[in-house]
Amino acid sequence: DDNAGDPAGSNNATNSIDITITAVNAYTVDVTAESTSTASTNKVYQGETTVWRYTVTNTGWNDDTYDFSVSTTAHAWTLTTGLSNGLEIKGQSNTVATHSHTGEITITPSSGAAPATYTVTISATSSNGASDSATFSVVLPEPDLEIKATDISFSHTSAWITARGNSQLVTITAKVRNNGGSMDTAGNSATNVDVWFTVDGSTVGTVQYVSSLDHGEEETVSVSYKPNRPHSDSETGLPVKVMVDQYNNLDGSKPEDKAIKESDETNNEASTTFKVVRIKTANPSFYLGFTALTASVGAAVLLSRYYRSEDEE
Repeated sequence: DDNAGDPAGSNNATNSIDITITAVNAYTVDVTAESTSTASTNKVYQGETTVWRYTVTNTGWNDDTYDFSVSTTAHAWTLTTGLSNGLEIKGQSNTVATHSHTGEITITPSSGAAPATYTVTISATSSNGASDSATFSVVLPEPDLEIKATDISFSHTSAWITARGNSQLVTITAKVRNNGGSMDTAGNSATNVDVWFTVDGSTVGTVQYVSSLDHGEEETVSVSYKPNRPHSDSETGLPVKVMVDQYNNLDGSKPEDKAIKESDETNNEASTTFKVVRIKTANPSFYLGFTALTASVGAAVLLSRYYRSEDEE
């Protein structure tokens, strides 16, 4: 046959097949870090420990052992890798083995750490020369001192004032908190935080100071107040305002008066109203006692009528 041995002249169809081959190195490793901490945030705080997970995978063909290290661009922070050195991880040749391990980095910023964005790097190095690392950013925020209208309360639901100007003593209480860090960019700590109470635009008592307000802390501050006028018919009550970290509004004569730079300066004051009514009697204690006595007598009369009606039935 003239076509014998000649594929071009053969009646048989010829097909081609593409084969992709992925080569697996003997020793390689892959390290990946999660985008946020276990608290689902990238924020960290002075003196507080935050946990951050990462995964190390043996992508090589052979079994291997690994050492771990963690570092940061910050100074004097405490960090741990969460995995012990000498960890053995099976290679890809073992198809039923676990090829990955998850570690938990702990990050504890120093108490005097300045607010900024810092980089943390976790690295894995094998005994056979393979290595990889992953980096992520953490944010150490400035303080965020806060007070809300719902944080202001009073010892009485309202107060009285007589025609002569005698009035009821009231305690005004406010809760203030720090949602941010403990140190600002100027090096000021969230200590001796000033809290200022005003009613009708006038300062009540003296400026109060909270000795320390670290991240997540909340403190209660109170002042005593005696109204000097009743609220008018057009008012829902006397205007009450409480402000925190108002250094620029103080005279700076005290060393504790310092400006704390914050991540949010818009939540440093809150306002509400307090009812003050004028009474005609010059003896409010007698008036209030008489009112209470009248109410008690009225209730007794109603109860007497009720039981009498029951007996008649």
